[in-house]
Amino acid sequence: MNLSEGKTVIEFEISETGHQIVEAKINGKLLRFILDTGAGTSVLDRACLSELGIEEILNVENAAGLGTSDHAMGDIEVHSIEFGNALFESPDFVSLNLDHVQVAG
Repeated sequence: MNLSEGKTVIEFEISETGHQIVEAKINGKLLRFILDTGAGTSVLDRACLSELGIEEILNVENAAGLGTSDHAMGDIEVHSIEFGNALFESPDFVSLNLDHVQVAG
């Protein structure tokens, strides 16, 4: 991680499935994320919410674009996310069951 001219460089790795994986902290916990530049929103796996102390309220809408249109989506509040020494407060996130993509990370 290098900080140069007000920019933060975030290192990533390429998984066996070809996904770009980045590390970030939410509520002090280090997590691995799939970097999806085409995604409409950021997503946390429903399975990690209790460990992060995040409560979920199920949404009446379903998420599309994940191989099916039948993924129940949850509304969650993430206070901040850290990538290296870059801090982003109140980022927009939703929760989904991501069992079907866990093999990538």
